[in-house]
Amino acid sequence: MSRTRLLNVAMAARIAGVSRGEIQREIRSGRLKTFEGMVSVDDLKAVYPDIELEDNSVIERVQAIKDAALFKYADSEQSDEQTLREEVNRLRAQLSEARVELGRYRNLVLALKERLEQMQRSEDCTRRQKLVLQALIGWMLTRMSRHG
Repeated sequence: MSRTRLLNVAMAARIAGVSRGEIQREIRSGRLKTFEGMVSVDDLKAVYPDIELEDNSVIERVQAIKDAALFKYADSEQSDEQTLREEVNRLRAQLSEARVELGRYRNLVLALKERLEQMQRSEDCTRRQKLVLQALIGWMLTRMSRHG
């Protein structure tokens, strides 16, 4: 299957041995057709029949590089999509673990609060100790309400 090779204006001018301006004039006149700003090798030969594509390997290498780049780009889009999907799943798992851990810490703080209140109600607790425990409980509750 023959594939149309497309060249940018600068490369077409180089191959034809003319200036870019001349290639652009041929394009404006309609003698040289373009596709998205690119010129086909066949159309270039039709306008400049004397050109020799002796360095056809350069054109083929350029085309191969373009094809590889397009493939890489498409592949990287899929790869990026897959990478993002994996990252979202990893972050969801981390969030879930963090929520479980947060719940454990919240339960620990509430248990500590209960224990401090028990100590405060104890007959062995002096008035001064009760005031210190009350201040500590108040501080803990304030900190908990600020952070969530």
